[in-house]
Amino acid sequence: MNTLYTNSEILDQLEDLERRLLERAYGSSYGDDLRTYDLVNYLGDKAREFDLNECGVYAMLMHDLERLSAEIGTRRAGARGEQMAAKSLACLRNDVIDIPTIALQNGNTFEEYDQIVISSAGVYVIEVKNYSQDSIIEEDGVLRCGSTIRYNVGERMLQKRRALWDAISTSAESFMSEEDIHCMLLFVNDKTKVTDRFHRIPVKRRGQIVYDIKSACLGSQLLSWEQMKRIKASIITRKVEATFSMPTYSDALIDELEVVLELIERKPSDVAEVESRELEVERIEVASSFWKSRAIKWLPVAASLVLGMASANELFKHIRIDFK
Repeated sequence: MNTLYTNSEILDQLEDLERRLLERAYGSSYGDDLRTYDLVNYLGDKAREFDLNECGVYAMLMHDLERLSAEIGTRRAGARGEQMAAKSLACLRNDVIDIPTIALQNGNTFEEYDQIVISSAGVYVIEVKNYSQDSIIEEDGVLRCGSTIRYNVGERMLQKRRALWDAISTSAESFMSEEDIHCMLLFVNDKTKVTDRFHRIPVKRRGQIVYDIKSACLGSQLLSWEQMKRIKASIITRKVEATFSMPTYSDALIDELEVVLELIERKPSDVAEVESRELEVERIEVASSFWKSRAIKWLPVAASLVLGMASANELFKHIRIDFK
């Protein structure tokens, strides 16, 4: 049976693998500030120095390290983004009920929620994004960031909204409807640019989202505090644990690193000695090849001389007999 893990457990195990790789590569100079991408850069420099770019195990190691770095980086950024969002939403204080990082059943699977905010103006589903690159939401609702990140905002937010309404409708349908659930995208990295061509899911920054929710609460009193607490209770009752398969990283990556480090850690003198021995063997092979070619060239001549000498010997025998 395949073991499943929470996002936190997966990140812990991947970070432990990262630490073991870095400790092996850097030894006594290892520090907590080092990351997998530092190891990728280090090995890249060594590969150019020792001409390892054509080495198969080096290519496999670099591919696996880059995957590991991207996986850890994405999960770390996601965790930091959720922390930044929670810090911003804390400015709302006692005006709302905030439910961070929860999952709700959706048919045979589940939906993850970065933030659910229950306010007097309605319920907000807030999807948090912490991207370090500029991103764009296309007309079809697909969010693109860099060359690898693709996320269908329109489809996913509708699914989240539907699953949330299923969780609260029994207790809340008498005083609100599904239309009172508002979906938002929150980009916490203020240094990145977001181009929105979809225009169906509001795109917000940290300061904006707090201001918008506050303004909505001042203009609408859809829900009382008691009704807000009932909605929270319904959500908590329906929550499930979000678990996933562990990404395919194993000690094979450690083994690949060991092989590459053995190649790198050879002393230059040892390398020179090996090259010298290889050159000497090459000289011997060249010389051997030269004399073999000469032997083949002169073989017919030598054979003729031998036959000629043998014939002369027989002739001299006859001459000696005639003299007698």
